[in-house]
Amino acid sequence: MCILIADGTESDRRRWLGELTARRPGLVIVSPGAADTLAAVRDGLAGDAIDRATGTVTVASLSRYLNARLVGAAIQTSTATTSIVIPRLVAGPRDLRISRLLVTTGVADPDDDLVGMVLPGRFEVGAELGRGGFGVVYRAHHDLLDRDVAVKVLALGHGASLQGVELCLHEIQSLSRLNHRNVVYIHGADVLPPRRIFFVMELLVGRDLQRMLDDEGALPPTRALAISTQLLAGLGAAHAAGVIHADVKPGNVIVVADGDGERAVLVDFGMARLRHRRPVAMVGGTRGFMAPEQLRDGRIDIRTDLYAAARVAVALLTGWQPNNDAEPAPLDQIADPTIRTTLERALADAPADRFASAEELISALGGKVTVPPAVRRPPFRPAAPFTEADRDDLHGRDREIETLLDAAMFRRAVVLTAPSGIGKTSLLRAGLVPLLRDHHVTVVYLACRVGTTTRDDLANALGGTTRDPARPPGRTVIILDQLETALADAPGVATGELVAAALSRTHQQGAAEVAVVLSVREEFLARLLEQTQPVEPGLPVLRLGPLTLAAARQVIEFSMATRRLTIEPALLDTLVADLERAGSGLSAQLGWGGAPAVYPPHLQLAGAMLCEALPEGSATLDLDLYRRLGGLAHILGEHLHRVLEGRARAEAHRDRPRRAPRTRHDRPAPRGALRDRVGGHSATSGHTG
Repeated sequence: MCILIADGTESDRRRWLGELTARRPGLVIVSPGAADTLAAVRDGLAGDAIDRATGTVTVASLSRYLNARLVGAAIQTSTATTSIVIPRLVAGPRDLRISRLLVTTGVADPDDDLVGMVLPGRFEVGAELGRGGFGVVYRAHHDLLDRDVAVKVLALGHGASLQGVELCLHEIQSLSRLNHRNVVYIHGADVLPPRRIFFVMELLVGRDLQRMLDDEGALPPTRALAISTQLLAGLGAAHAAGVIHADVKPGNVIVVADGDGERAVLVDFGMARLRHRRPVAMVGGTRGFMAPEQLRDGRIDIRTDLYAAARVAVALLTGWQPNNDAEPAPLDQIADPTIRTTLERALADAPADRFASAEELISALGGKVTVPPAVRRPPFRPAAPFTEADRDDLHGRDREIETLLDAAMFRRAVVLTAPSGIGKTSLLRAGLVPLLRDHHVTVVYLACRVGTTTRDDLANALGGTTRDPARPPGRTVIILDQLETALADAPGVATGELVAAALSRTHQQGAAEVAVVLSVREEFLARLLEQTQPVEPGLPVLRLGPLTLAAARQVIEFSMATRRLTIEPALLDTLVADLERAGSGLSAQLGWGGAPAVYPPHLQLAGAMLCEALPEGSATLDLDLYRRLGGLAHILGEHLHRVLEGRARAEAHRDRPRRAPRTRHDRPAPRGALRDRVGGHSATSGHTG
């Protein structure tokens, strides 16, 4: 590709285009505006110029796209079908392509027929299976897997919010890592210009429960309970993954044949997130199956899903189809008193009076399905770094993760450094490691510990890695984290050997590609670079800085929204302003410069305290709650006080004289004998050792 930025008339640009194409075959662009041209090329390569026939960006599709977008530019028209880029699926819910999708002016044509198109990921769209208010479902075929799948395409209106789309994709991608027979299997999700998203799921051939109720009415009790139990098992698995469905209803449960029996599969996760523009209203639901707190306050949790599932069970047992939320469930039509009593409790108005988990409700209904325990991770965790299990909870660091991923994929070695508390380990474990594994990269992660991490540990870790034998040898990334611990404990030979052993792997000939990421606290950076210089001079250094104000807002809003909590705008503005003021006091000390910034531990601590103080049953954090806590200064002061108290107790315990081990000769002496030892004075202690 050749791009020439030139002034002059349009005829001048045409003349220059002719001269360049005669000398340089390929895609040639002569344009008067650098910024517009580079933005158009970037967007086209990112997927806007996708070729419908191949699912890739080809020379021809890019030239057509640029001709349509760059008015006044002279562009060579090409018919070459060579693929330039194979677009990857969105990397996460806050992939930059999502935000670009929502600011585009075009709107998807509802009559646009995608049959025959190849979507990113090599999914060739086949026949249309159905359409509704939320989009169109197609049968598709995956070329590489030779498997039929279902593709749901959702058109985003101009009222769609960025946060709603991000949250929808967040939940879909969380489920894509879940493999449960009663939850639809998700292969992936992506964007499709203009203003559409799609996700690929297993193809289910069967009927939804709504169709079954319309066709058959009430089901036999044994069958109704079996389907209800499977529905609850699927919900329990989703809850264990941290996902609330928020729209459980007969139309979202598909029953398919499964050997001699049948399998109930829960579908349409995340759709409730797209229904309303305001985050506080992103509660979804269908009124005839919504719990009172969902209708009244927009409050969602595990018990809300179980309430809806109980109403579905009543419908299956009785044939009842509610017309609105005020219509009580006809429990008196259920003959079995145990089932009737169980569902009555599941449908209690107060969430506290209901079953707390899907497994509890299954057991009460007489089922024996094992449901994994729901993981109740708090939105904020100031005390410990995130791990790989928290990949869906790491927010506000998308650009840093992308930069680090590029370095790990395309460089031999890189150093990651930051002051204490900024979040290096969280970025590595919850950000980089899962993405590398998504790219089929072998990851060896070692956290250095005082006096214990050596080159032998590295060799053992490398020897313990396994790879898929069906795949060709790929890239391995060695991550040595918390090197400041090793440098502080043993700054000499042992640490140098460990680092040298890791870096030497990048120079071995004939082996698979190896890259090394070294993570160290900033005050130990110079010492580390001294040790790497003989092996790998001029190592690139990535410095992890504080959170920008926009990133801090994203962390707060997204962390709460994924837990179905809402923060009022007045509190959000006040909290971010207070966090900025607190961070400004650290700017000079930590070398941040003058840009407004937020120190991550401050944010995590404030968020944790707010959520801890939230009254039971409430889902909205407001300014009054923040003021009752005394504001950020009081929260940080209380935390400092607790830390100092803890250190004082630890020091007192450390300085306390240790008792000598008691032997058979140290048994307590009789009281009289003790009197004799101290010269006749009374003694109250039975042991002096």
